[in-house]
Amino acid sequence: MLAYDDDCVFADPFVSFSGTQRFVNNVSNLGGLMEDIKLNITDWEEGEGSLKASWTFSCILDLPWKPKLAAGGSTTHIFDEDSGLVVKHIEEWSVEPGKVAKSLLKPGMPYPTSKAEVFMMNVSEGDVKGVWFELSPLAFKFSAPVVALSLVANALTGDGPHLLPGGFEATAYSVATLAALTEVIKFIGQLI
Repeated sequence: MLAYDDDCVFADPFVSFSGTQRFVNNVSNLGGLMEDIKLNITDWEEGEGSLKASWTFSCILDLPWKPKLAAGGSTTHIFDEDSGLVVKHIEEWSVEPGKVAKSLLKPGMPYPTSKAEVFMMNVSEGDVKGVWFELSPLAFKFSAPVVALSLVANALTGDGPHLLPGGFEATAYSVATLAALTEVIKFIGQLI
């Protein structure tokens, strides 16, 4: 960071701010999540008081579903005439920032290797059925104890459901039933 002025302006398609310390903090936060980093400088162009480097970049983020972050673009460095330090660091991307952000929902591997990857692939593709199929075991795990508690209370007191406030019990019964049916359907699907 010695080549940068302390108040250098950093800008990319997502954000713009001043100060090398904030840049270092941002890179440190994201950098700790990056694996398999690939950065290629594809071209550069010297201008009067500036240098523009074109690049391609990709990495895998160390999140449970291992999304791939990839972009191409350029970085222009504007130099102070007197000090020779970089006073502006401006990134331009050749892909829309929204597409890059959306790609972070999708696992980077061609085939999902974990439940988190399967879940995020379904989310990124808008597959509601797939999302539910991944969530149903968890939904059953959390709703079944509420149903069991309600049934035990009913057996001991002779009083029906409504042990818990509002529609909580009814929701738990519905979720547990739907989740159990989903698991049965998944099991039958494996047999066929």
